Amino acid sequence: DLLYGLHWDRDYFVDVVFRVQAILPIICIFTVYPANLYLLLVESPAMNRTIRAAYIANLIAHIFCDFIFSVLLRVYAFPPYGLFYCEGILCGDGANKQIIIVL
Repeated sequence: DLLYGLHWDRDYFVDVVFRVQAILPIICIFTVYPANLYLLLVESPAMNRTIRAAYIANLIAHIFCDFIFSVLLRVYAFPPYGLFYCEGILCGDGANKQIIIVL
């Protein structure tokens, strides 16, 4: 048994965090990202072209990071279990999870 009530974190919150990390990207792919792209491409003609391009580049970078950290590598980032729990395509290949998370 862990000290300071840390067993509650392991017993109750790890599964909840992984479920949310599995569902949230699907919701974002079909609602948030298309709405943002629509607003940037169609509904903002008065916006400066370079500012709009920067916002679009930022959104594309956000989509890329969301794909990496929600599909390829889903980690549990809260201490003390940050290096022990990992899901996703990269973590399921049998590689050392600690090395993948550090990289």
